[in-house]
Amino acid sequence: MTLSLEETGFLEYEEFSDGLPVVAPTRARVEAALAYVDRRPDEIVAKIPPSWAQATVESIAVNAVMAGCRPEYLPAVIAAVDAISEPQFNLYGVQATTHPVAPLLIFSGPLAREMGINGGAGAFGPGYRANATIGRAIRLILLNTGGARPGELDKATLGHPGKYTYCIAENEEASPWKPLRVELGFQPEDSIVMAFPAEGPHNINDHFGATAKGILIQVAGAMAGIGANDWYYDECRPLLILSPEHAATVAQDGFSKADIKRYLFETVKVPLSTYSPENIVGRFRDHWPERYADAPEDTMLPLLRAPENLTVIVAGGPGKHSMYVPTAGNFLAVAKLIALKDGSAIHSLKPLSRPRHTDPELNSGDRRGSETLDPRGVPAGVARKAVAPAPSTLDGKVIGLLDNTKANARFLLSCIGGELAGGFRIKGSRAMRKPEVAKVVPREQTDILRQCDVVITGSGD
Repeated sequence: MTLSLEETGFLEYEEFSDGLPVVAPTRARVEAALAYVDRRPDEIVAKIPPSWAQATVESIAVNAVMAGCRPEYLPAVIAAVDAISEPQFNLYGVQATTHPVAPLLIFSGPLAREMGINGGAGAFGPGYRANATIGRAIRLILLNTGGARPGELDKATLGHPGKYTYCIAENEEASPWKPLRVELGFQPEDSIVMAFPAEGPHNINDHFGATAKGILIQVAGAMAGIGANDWYYDECRPLLILSPEHAATVAQDGFSKADIKRYLFETVKVPLSTYSPENIVGRFRDHWPERYADAPEDTMLPLLRAPENLTVIVAGGPGKHSMYVPTAGNFLAVAKLIALKDGSAIHSLKPLSRPRHTDPELNSGDRRGSETLDPRGVPAGVARKAVAPAPSTLDGKVIGLLDNTKANARFLLSCIGGELAGGFRIKGSRAMRKPEVAKVVPREQTDILRQCDVVITGSGD
């Protein structure tokens, strides 16, 4: 597919953009990126929900080019796509939820330094091409291949700025503890990316804490904010980012990462009465009747179900500010090893034959091979699925009513079912409830829904 180009080399076609100008994905630029991986261009890396289009190595490279990635960033982008497509990350839920969640990429290892991914001062801010473009490449893949455009298939009520780009490295040089990759069981010479389904980072200001417990009391207070999804799910795996100064103070008192996690596991709790009466019933008594059906309102609710559910890293520069990053609750972080062209664990990029930090399209002096490639990841000859036509009448139809477990969904669908039964001569109806709101309908329920002529669902928010 050929896209419209300006003289500057940026795409005009907004359908393939995140709202900002994108670099034209010419064949020369895409091939320069592909030179850094030892994989066929048509190899399928993942299917990206909610459209479930196939992300091939080439389509990932196209989006990486559009995001402004240098060619040598492609192995990192592919590893990130591999991470977020693991079932436990629940990319379907990340893409389609009303919650403000975005994939946060944390890089650990030699490759982060080699590519210049910032884990120091202003790590979440501007000024570093690798951070900005690698994170942005993931967003373009989620938009172009996954089809999750805001207000359409992406239902985020507000979203957050990390949905443009959300990518940092850990500052292992300033950390008093083992780096993240070693803690996770990888080798010191490896490079990894760990993807978190994350809200925006929440600042933790502590200019006076002079002891480990002094700082961790402040951390616990920040983590106790009850608006986060993590309070509602046993599987929550939030992230704590300690600044180098806070980490040094904590470590001076002999605290390991395991000690930090244990202390916060025991400390971050709020009384049930912190919540409104409606949430006490809907979020706790109804959701966990075995725990809270008759629990008094001074019952303490824990954020973490186990100490190891918290991830702790060190990042940032000088200053006494750390950050807490809540997640979407029932979506789990995933770590993946990054490999280069020979398929081995990461090593220096320097031996690769391609010159670094160059744009072959701009340096070539001509426009050969400058046709732009399609970023959507749909293989040639495979059409996108069309939306099923709406029936002209519901008379004689079997209606499916799918409750997605949201607070008012059952009531909403019950009312709709009653209205349809009174207004049409429907053949029958089948009502069912998904096991969990943010996950795909299981196969056994899908088989039942296929027997319906029309299926109606609603969020009930």
